[in-house]
Amino acid sequence: LAASLAGSCGQESNEASGPIRQIGYLWQRDWTPAVIEAVSEAEGRMDGIVVLGAEIVLVSKKPEVIEASIDWKRLGRLNKPVSIALRIAPYPGPFDADGNVAQSITSTTKSLVEKAQANGVKLAAFQLDFDCAQKNLAGYRVWLELVRSVTGPVPLTVTTLPAWLDEPEF
Repeated sequence: LAASLAGSCGQESNEASGPIRQIGYLWQRDWTPAVIEAVSEAEGRMDGIVVLGAEIVLVSKKPEVIEASIDWKRLGRLNKPVSIALRIAPYPGPFDADGNVAQSITSTTKSLVEKAQANGVKLAAFQLDFDCAQKNLAGYRVWLELVRSVTGPVPLTVTTLPAWLDEPEF
């Protein structure tokens, strides 16, 4: 017993220490006074914020961009890291680089990054939110490469699904 206690005294703990960063998601299209108030509230409580910039939905197989009515001036005054998210509604493909969906994604991404820059919002990241079917991960990579090509120095992040972790294409 004494030997096993002595042997375990020098072992390090695998527990994390320190505060966990709190990043809030503001997933609202319409920036009402209540939403703007929530941004002010988040500034005092959060370490950063991710706001929905736009959503692309497919209507009769044509992409429709629905932009959020972001108060860019308010975001520009925020003293916390700000990221912008582009949500893409479910889409089965094709994931070609030249199609109307890909063009809509890249033009919307570029527009959101430019609006942020024009309003003094230094983006911490650009986030692409798409629940891709596992069988389409190779095609999704085409979109990711296109988006990365227009975000410039802004880091690109993606939301992922746990089911992707064992997929070779992930």
